[in-house]
Amino acid sequence: MEARDNADRHRQRQQKLKEQVDARVAAATEQKGILIVFTGNGKGKSTAAFGTATRAVGHGKTVGVAQFIKGQWDNGEYNTLHPLGVEFHIMGTGFYLGDAKPGSGHSGRDSGLAGGQANAGRPGL
Repeated sequence: MEARDNADRHRQRQQKLKEQVDARVAAATEQKGILIVFTGNGKGKSTAAFGTATRAVGHGKTVGVAQFIKGQWDNGEYNTLHPLGVEFHIMGTGFYLGDAKPGSGHSGRDSGLAGGQANAGRPGL
């Protein structure tokens, strides 16, 4: 009996929350874009970013990608998404192995961030 009561209370709380969210969505009067930045060590950043971009394009949204890559080889993400209207800004200065000089990778990062910032507030993107 207690489990059913807990489930009922949970359902009621979720319904109340849904009503609040629905009211805020209905009251929204302006369209806003969204900027998502994927960072961190390890794997998964590109997968998350391109999965999100693909879903957005599939829903008719305008998408721009600032991609930091490690070399000048063929880019499958670009080849797939650019024909669908995704705007790409590709930056990167290559691999750094061992003891890279302090600051040696920052110029590519900084120019990439500047390109991303320039487009972040652009209407329609």
